Amino acid sequence: MLEDVLGPLLGRDPAELGEQLPVGSPEHCVRLLARYSAAGAGRMILWPVRDPVDQLELFVREVRPSLG
Repeated sequence: MLEDVLGPLLGRDPAELGEQLPVGSPEHCVRLLARYSAAGAGRMILWPVRDPVDQLELFVREVRPSLG
């Protein structure tokens, strides 16, 4: 996703995006979103790239419970 879609779409290095975007395993997403929360972020806007309903259901099931 980062190399094939988001990197080219945003004109950014996929490795850099991987450090900034919650794209990947649930563990990666939880760690990244927890860092954003600790830095003061009060809201996060999710942008499902493919299969939006499936991605949002996966987020609610696999990521959200770990965010407190």
